[in-house]
Amino acid sequence: MQIRRAAAVLLSLSLLACGDDGGKPKLIDAGGGDSGPRACVSTVSIGTLDFSTENKTSKYISWYAPSAGTFSDMEPLFITFEFYPDMAMTPIGPGAIDLASGENADYATCRVCILAFPQDGNVQKTYFQRAGTVTLTEDPLNTRNFKATITGLVLEEVNIDSQTFESTPIPTGSCANIPDKTVDEDRVPNAWTCATADWDNTTACDCQCGANDPDCYLPGKTVNNCSVGGQACFNDGCVARPANDTCATAEVLAVGATGATGTTIGADHNYDMGLEGMTCTGFRQRGGDVVYRVNGLTANQAYNISLTGTWDTPDAEYDPSFAVLGPLPGTTPEAICNATPITTCLAGADATEYMDETKTFTPTMAGDYYIIVDGYYSNEGGAFTLTIQ
Repeated sequence: MQIRRAAAVLLSLSLLACGDDGGKPKLIDAGGGDSGPRACVSTVSIGTLDFSTENKTSKYISWYAPSAGTFSDMEPLFITFEFYPDMAMTPIGPGAIDLASGENADYATCRVCILAFPQDGNVQKTYFQRAGTVTLTEDPLNTRNFKATITGLVLEEVNIDSQTFESTPIPTGSCANIPDKTVDEDRVPNAWTCATADWDNTTACDCQCGANDPDCYLPGKTVNNCSVGGQACFNDGCVARPANDTCATAEVLAVGATGATGTTIGADHNYDMGLEGMTCTGFRQRGGDVVYRVNGLTANQAYNISLTGTWDTPDAEYDPSFAVLGPLPGTTPEAICNATPITTCLAGADATEYMDETKTFTPTMAGDYYIIVDGYYSNEGGAFTLTIQ
């Protein structure tokens, strides 16, 4: 089920993908406070800054840094710097921005937001700005560069409502004074070893560059730096493409208990638009996708379709889905899949996040059908077993 993830989980993915999958992260509620009030400690400073993620449509963008030092009761933290547009797309800065007043005093409304949470992904404690000033040299939303001086920053433990995003300080929670820091960071990850201009330029997928190129999650992009022709790039490594990457090369799936084993690792991102309807998967499917063809289904016969095994091997950790596309008289089979958007999705499953999927499908028309195995997140892929009975 595609509720937006907790910030710690979203961050861990964006460090791999530098992707474009989300807007404001949804945080689960933080835990309760400690037994008594605490004075702020001064042992937490901002480490080396790096680009995290962005949404090019909404212009949301963020950077992150590990903490140097810890809260008195915490493991090391990730500190994120998030920037959001308003309805009028008004620029943020340049100039000084008070983090503790107006819209920036609450995570639900802030345009400049600073969060911290444990590096181990545990979001039971979350910290948000209580005081401080960010003086921007330029607007990070428009320039996609974070150039600023951060002064007087205080982070305090808060509850963040998972539905409204409202942040409420915990009276007995911990807090920290953060030493002042000047930052100058662009949107290219620090780990990137290829030419700066090659990262996320929408021209080609550059592989084996030390960090994931978001261009590799766009359909049909040429892959650079792989020695074997026709390879794909997955997690910054060169891999073979699945043979059933498109409807034109779909693998035949027989009805029965055996099923077919496959993988979306290395698959192109061919099919997305049209799969998000409630009669299909109900959500965008940005992942790499592969296709199966089931021949000769009987009208009004119920079939159970199962996608399993998505967590059985180390390379199979992704949020899978599948969609069933039906026959369209007078149209070539490939055109059913290649329509933009797809209009013939009759059923789908993306009900649970990071778990197996199943769906009962009863065709009203006899014929051959396609099943697209896909995924919600653009930077993920893995192995699976697909069965129709």
